[in-house]
Amino acid sequence: MRIRTLFLGGMIGGAIAYLYDPVSGRGRRAQLRDRGLAETRKLRERAEAKQRHLSNLARGTMEGMTTSRIEDTDDATLTQRIQSEVFGSADVPKDRIALNVAGGSPSSAASSTHSRTSTPCS
Repeated sequence: MRIRTLFLGGMIGGAIAYLYDPVSGRGRRAQLRDRGLAETRKLRERAEAKQRHLSNLARGTMEGMTTSRIEDTDDATLTQRIQSEVFGSADVPKDRIALNVAGGSPSSAASSTHSRTSTPCS
C-alpha cells in the first residue's frame, strides 16, 4: 500500500513539474489545453453528425411509410419502372413480352409461335 502511494505521488509530482516548468511549462499547458479542446470539438461534431443521420433516417422511413409511390404514378411512368426492372435482366426475352398498364394495374402478355396468353401482374 505504501509503495503504491509513493509511486502515485511521484507520478503526480512529475506531472506538476512537467507542466509548471519555468522554461517550457506555459507552452506545454497551452498545448494540453488546445488538444483537449480539439478532442472535445471533434467529439461534439461526431455526435451532431450521428444525430442528423439518425434524424434523417427516421424522417425518410416515416415518409416512405406514409406515401405510396404507385398510387401517385401515372400509367406511362409505371410502365417504364416495370420495364426497367424486368427487362434489365439478360434472361428476359424482350421481344416476347407485352406489358400493358391501365388505371395503375399492370398486365403482361407473353407471345410465342404457338399461343398467346395474358396474365395480370401482382
